[in-house]
Amino acid sequence: MYLGSQEAIERAFEAAGWVRSDRLDGKSSYGVMRSIVENQGYKTAPMSVLTLNGKEPELAFAKTLNTFFSRHHLRIYSQPKMVDGKAVWTSTATYDSGIGFSKGAKTFIHLINENIDEERSKVMNDLLLTGCVDGVGYVERPWVPRDAKNSTGDTLRTDGRIAVVRLNDCVKPARADEEDVMRSNLKLRQSAYVRPLRSTILTLRNDLLRGNLAYQAFHGFKMAKEVLGKPKVVDAAEPKSFRYGGQEFLIVDGAKPVVHRDVPKDAGHKVKMRGEETAVKSYSSKLSFSLSGGLTGFGGSTLTTLPTTVVVSSGGQAIRDPLRFDSTLERGWTLSPKITMNTWKYVSNEFAYTRSQTNFRLVGKDDVTGMGIDSRSKAAVRTFTYNTVVHLTPNGRRVRPYVAAGPAVQLIHLLDAKPERNGLLKFAARDVALFVTAYNFGSKPALDGGGVFQFGLNYGGGVKLHLTPRLFMRVDFRETVTRKPDFWKSLPQRLKESTDTETLKLEYGPVVRGGALRHQVVTMGIGVAF
Repeated sequence: MYLGSQEAIERAFEAAGWVRSDRLDGKSSYGVMRSIVENQGYKTAPMSVLTLNGKEPELAFAKTLNTFFSRHHLRIYSQPKMVDGKAVWTSTATYDSGIGFSKGAKTFIHLINENIDEERSKVMNDLLLTGCVDGVGYVERPWVPRDAKNSTGDTLRTDGRIAVVRLNDCVKPARADEEDVMRSNLKLRQSAYVRPLRSTILTLRNDLLRGNLAYQAFHGFKMAKEVLGKPKVVDAAEPKSFRYGGQEFLIVDGAKPVVHRDVPKDAGHKVKMRGEETAVKSYSSKLSFSLSGGLTGFGGSTLTTLPTTVVVSSGGQAIRDPLRFDSTLERGWTLSPKITMNTWKYVSNEFAYTRSQTNFRLVGKDDVTGMGIDSRSKAAVRTFTYNTVVHLTPNGRRVRPYVAAGPAVQLIHLLDAKPERNGLLKFAARDVALFVTAYNFGSKPALDGGGVFQFGLNYGGGVKLHLTPRLFMRVDFRETVTRKPDFWKSLPQRLKESTDTETLKLEYGPVVRGGALRHQVVTMGIGVAF
């Protein structure tokens, strides 16, 4: 318990070398994954959100070395009380001593040092060295169990007392990162000849021995074998573990919350009888990746109609033969990777790329004779979308139906149309670089190797079903509404110039393009959540 202002608490912990933890979101979750994969430190790594009497902590601090596997960390909660004119704050403090793999949650979790009183002393000593503490005392709590367990099965050993720290204003604290004048005569660094050699040896050992792909692949295979393998003889009293990258991982079952009968009702705890609790598996996540495939179709599939008249002159007479060219897009298949950031309880932000392959059909028909042409050419529709996703159930539920809407950027072009012999334009015909030359590419007629580049609105809905806390399935329906693309552009004029003679001429009416193009996609896929 701290007695003092929030500003004093922040200054004291900052001076003692503790840092504020990042907010738990998609960005920090990515930072955690990168820290584990690269075996590097993450000083401001986020903490899980734990509540005290239903209230989230106002402050969270951590102190760590250059590793994600172990750290000191604490959460501080404000209380609606004042003591001698000072605000009251309560705090937890634990030391993450390693990483474990929870079979119940099927994910990696931090394990803590069971002697939690040592962390209480660590926090008090750090604050005392800053000069921001006016006094420290202990208060007995006989109702606190001496050998409890937390929700992940860690044993908690304590004498039950709470430390009360009275803080001053902490205006000029003694900082842990400032050099002590009493240590000026100590030799803290090795000689200039030894330092480069030692640094080189450590770098080579880390990069060549531990950082190469063979080492990582070997230990990854070994880790998977130890986790999945079933030993012939199992000692129930001894926890199973495996080692990876020089660190030990314990495999824990994830015990149910422990209920204590002897906690007084005025202790600020919620008292429940044993058997009243139901262990609920949480499917909460901050970031997810998915890959879906399915079918695509086009509502209002007739894109444009080009009226054409063939005029044949012979003997002073002109014979007019009306034609009509209709262009359509047919059904096809689609593939769509998606990244979703579950920013809020019910609302997420989703970024998606959808590639649909279909056929562009061009039908030319003579209204008099009924004869004509019917040709097909492969076409691709590429769509980049951002959707605001509103879920009908909160983050953490196994089944999450939702609706979504947002802007879209769409590019339609023919795969059989050959671009001009320009190296940059050839490269632009590939998926990634199409938008680099979108202005030039989109200004060319699609039938001449260009593309139709346009903006639209994407909307739809679907449902996500978690198979495990980290693995889920999804079913989606999305529709992108844009204006109908004009595949002709300048091509009719060019054809007219190349075919007009004294005896044969082509006359074109205006291109008929009505309504909107509705690009519809139905997909099913699988994803991972973090």
